[in-house]
Amino acid sequence: MPSPDSHSQGPSPRLVLLHGLLGSAQDWQPLLQALPTALRQQALALDLPGHSPAAGPAVDFAHWPAWLDQRLEAHQVGDFILLGYSLGGRLALHYSATVHAATSYSATTEAATTDAATSVNRPRLHGLIVESGHPGLAGINERRLRARHDARWVRRFWREPFTEVLADWYQQPVFAELDATQRQQLIALRGQQDGRAIARMLAATSLARQPDHRAWLANSVLPTLWLSGARDQKFSALACQLARDCPRLATDQIAHAGHNVHRDAPEAMAARLQAWLRQQPLFSTLF
Repeated sequence: MPSPDSHSQGPSPRLVLLHGLLGSAQDWQPLLQALPTALRQQALALDLPGHSPAAGPAVDFAHWPAWLDQRLEAHQVGDFILLGYSLGGRLALHYSATVHAATSYSATTEAATTDAATSVNRPRLHGLIVESGHPGLAGINERRLRARHDARWVRRFWREPFTEVLADWYQQPVFAELDATQRQQLIALRGQQDGRAIARMLAATSLARQPDHRAWLANSVLPTLWLSGARDQKFSALACQLARDCPRLATDQIAHAGHNVHRDAPEAMAARLQAWLRQQPLFSTLF
């Protein structure tokens, strides 16, 4: 199969994948292998800024849409759906909300009418899939607490031996489903990253700095699927709250999965993605 950053010259729509903090484009391989060949060949997994030399240094939320547009245009992406995990999910959501602040979509024709503020050459977003993501914090106190929390990790990634910080990072409650062997495997896998580059990206994209996109989710007509792992109590509860507040939002919990659904249950996640993508006119031809 093509490498994660390879692309085809065909007109078919693309599934663009964004990994989480400390991850890489290669993280998506188990999920991609579980997808049909036609869909897998149209997938484009990108390394996030700060996670590889080719991806460049960290970018903040203000500059993220331009960064992604540049990568999509370099890969000749036209029509596409975004899939992001954790940090990648938050960035995918922010891109979607930013693009759709300047673009009105017709729910019946799937056509887009774009105002003068939006480039006619911009790749065309037709859907959003968020895996274990966060819509943004609403309260000032929540933001302050999160800013202090993330600042402590930024200092540690910047100053301390990277593998020692990773050992503590994977002890956080969100990773509670991991056993000792899985933690060691992740530390060995992530240990090749540059700790200071990760610190910069975490500082630039802290949840404390992310806009609250709940109102956009509640009103957007962009087809959106929100996934969580059943073992991830925090993000499953968050998804349930979003389902109540955002009637157009499709949500699903994947059994036997924690925070990282595509690692824990790639076949189950692939099946859910296929079911949802079949409902999207642009992607139905790939099945």
